[in-house]
This record gives sequence, structure tokens and C-alpha cells, in this order.
Amino acid sequence: MVLHSLGWSCGRIACDIGRSKSTVTRELQRNSEPGGGLYSAWDAAKRSRERKRQAARRERLKTVTVRLYVRPASGDDRSGFGHWEADSIVSLASKVALNVVLERKSRRLCLTKLPGKSSGHTSRALAIRLGSFSGKARLSITYDNGSENAEHEAVNKALGTASYFCAPYHSWEKGAVESVNGLAPRYIPKGADIGKLTEEQIKWIEEKLNNRHRKCLGYQTPAEVFDKLCGALAG
Repeated sequence: MVLHSLGWSCGRIACDIGRSKSTVTRELQRNSEPGGGLYSAWDAAKRSRERKRQAARRERLKTVTVRLYVRPASGDDRSGFGHWEADSIVSLASKVALNVVLERKSRRLCLTKLPGKSSGHTSRALAIRLGSFSGKARLSITYDNGSENAEHEAVNKALGTASYFCAPYHSWEKGAVESVNGLAPRYIPKGADIGKLTEEQIKWIEEKLNNRHRKCLGYQTPAEVFDKLCGALAG
């Protein structure tokens, strides 16, 4: 700002501050007053923060038509079977995490202990757990935008599923699995080290949740509804 106010050229400023000429030129073009006027460092910082804030709110899918096209209606309203939601449960005590994947219509879930919340561990867990079900019972998986879901295409290749993603900060778009995660503190105390849970304990928690009578299922259990739906597909 000071050097520009003294009339220095972009090339001379760049040399003095150890940056490329294009960087200085771009900064002045983006953050000077309209019409190529005064460049203020304080105003430039304010504009930068505002652009960053707006970027987080920008719709990845620009129109309602496109957004409706990429979200299956049968999965969104739970009228169709085989649409899953994925999420992770982590603790501050260790890097170990739980992968949670839940079928939207039946609320049947699978819990898998992961050595870490990485995309490799997550994709392998999904491929193994959902791979044990019929192909007709695994049509799609809805994820959030976490880095652990980066290998979703590998999951699709292994399972024949389709991938869908929530809009940023719209976790309610996979509300079924978020609701189940809300039940987790009943079995996993807040702040507990997930790494200390045994495979038997995780299986017990999974079975407790899958055999819990749910009002939204007409007081049937997720396991009962899931088995009936799988049986109907087989028939």
C-alpha cells in the first residue's frame, strides 16, 4: 500500500517485497477502489474476508432443477429402499473413529471401528459392510463433505452404488444417521476413547440400536423392517 501510494510500478513493488509481479498486479486489481482508485490494505483485508465468507455459502449446484436432478426423490422421502447415509463418530482421546452407515427407510445401521478417520479406512469399511447385502439393498450413499469421503467413487465401483452429497453445513439432509448419532452418548460417554472399545462392545451397541423399537417404524425395529424389505426383494 505504501509503495503503491509512492507511485512505484508493480514490477518494482514485487521485487522489493519478494513476490511475483502478477501477484502484485492481481492484488491491486481485485482490491483497489472501483475504477482503479486508492488501494487500502485495511479495505483489501476486509474484502478478502468477505469473499471467503461468501465462498462457504455459495451453492455448488446453481439451480433448483440441477439440485433436484442429483438427489433421488425415492431416497429423499424414504419411499425407496436401499438408500444409505454415512457419517463418522470421533473422540478427542484418540485417532480411532467409528464409521456409521444407515439405511434411510428401515433405519438399519452398521457400525465399524476404524484405526483412523481417513478416506482409505472409510471406503474399505463401507465396501465390506454394505457388500454383505444384496445389490438391490444398496443403491446409493449420501455423504457429507468431509475428507474421509474422498474415495466414494471406489466404493461405488465395489458396490455398484451412486454417491450423493449434502450441501455444506446442511447435515439435516442426512438426518436419519445424524439422529442415530445423537443416541450414541447413551452407549459411548462423551469424551470416551473409542479406541478402547472392543469389537464385541461395538457389535453390542449396533445390535441394541438395530433392535430398538422405533415410533417412526410403527414400533417395529430397524432389524425387523430391514429383513422384511430384503425378503421382499428376494421374493
